[in-house]
Amino acid sequence: MLRTDYWDVVRNQPESLRTSIAAARASLAASELPRWERGQVLATIAMGASTFASELLVHEARRRGRTVLNWPASEWPTDQGAAELFVAVSESGRSPEPIEALRRCRGHRMAITNVPGSPICEVAETVVSLGDVADARVYVSGYTGTLAALAVLGEALGLDGMASGLDAAPEVVAEQLPLIEAAVDAYLAATFADAVPDAIDCVGAGGSLAAAGETALMLREASKLPGSVFQTDQYLHGPAEVAASNRLVVVFGGGRAGDLVATMRAAGEPVLSVASGPDADVALPEVEPVTTAILEIVAGQVLAGRLAAQGGFTPGEFRFEFTGTKLPKP
Repeated sequence: MLRTDYWDVVRNQPESLRTSIAAARASLAASELPRWERGQVLATIAMGASTFASELLVHEARRRGRTVLNWPASEWPTDQGAAELFVAVSESGRSPEPIEALRRCRGHRMAITNVPGSPICEVAETVVSLGDVADARVYVSGYTGTLAALAVLGEALGLDGMASGLDAAPEVVAEQLPLIEAAVDAYLAATFADAVPDAIDCVGAGGSLAAAGETALMLREASKLPGSVFQTDQYLHGPAEVAASNRLVVVFGGGRAGDLVATMRAAGEPVLSVASGPDADVALPEVEPVTTAILEIVAGQVLAGRLAAQGGFTPGEFRFEFTGTKLPKP
C-alpha cells in the first residue's frame, strides 16, 4: 500500500472508491459466505478509525432487525459465545489486536483489508479487499473504501439494499467535493479566520455516528486539536454545556441534530452542520445511506485538513509513535 500526500488522497477518492467497490465485489464473488440467520449476532472487531466505520454496519443492521456488536478488538473476550459471525476491519492488515481477536473466534471469520496477503488474511475464511489503494498516513481513502466494503458485505450477508446507490457514489463524490471544500472554507473564514478552535465536539446519530467519530479522531491526528465524539441524543443530556465562542460543535445528520443546531445558532455559539438540505453549512444532496456516510466523512476530512494547515501542522506527521500498534512488515 502506497502512502502519499493527504490532499492528493482526499481529492482522488472518486477513483479510489471505484477501485475499492470493484475489489470488494470481486472478493465476495469468489467467496462462499454463510447465511446470516435471523437471531444470529454478527460482531465487528477493529481499532481506531475502523471501529467508527463499523458504526455504519451497526446502524443498517439495526434498521433491518439484525444485531451487530461493534467491539474494540483489544477487549475481545475469551468467551466467544457473544456472536456467530465475525468481521475484522484493518486497512493495513497488520493491527495486532483484531488479528489476535479473530484468531480466537469460533465461527465464520471475515476480514476487510487494503493489503493483499497481509497477516489478517491468514486468520479469516473470507477476505474482502479494498484494492490496495494509495492512502495518507491519516486514514482517508481506506476509510471511505471501508464504508463501501461494509455496504457490499452487508448486502451479501442479507442486509437488502445496504449497497443501494453505491456504484454511483464515486461520481457523487467527484461532484460534491469542490462544493464541500468551498463550504468548509466559507464557514472557517466567517467563524475561525484568525484562530483555531480550542476544542471540537463532533456529534451524530445512526449512520452519522461513523462520521462524527472518525472526524473527531482525524482532528486529533491531523490537526492536533482535542476532538470528542458524542451520539446526538446523548449530547443533549449535558455535554452541550461546554459550548463556547472559542469551541466548535460539528453536527452530522438530521433528526434531533436539527434542534441542536438551531439552539446553538440562537445562542450565538459556533456550530457547523453537515446535513442534507439548504439550511446546513455543508449542504449534502439526498442520497442513499452509504453515500451519505461517505460524503459526511469527506466533509470531516476537509475540515481536519484545513484546521491542520491553520495550526501549522501537516496531516500524517505524528509527534508520538507507540510500539505494538502494527505488526512489523516482512
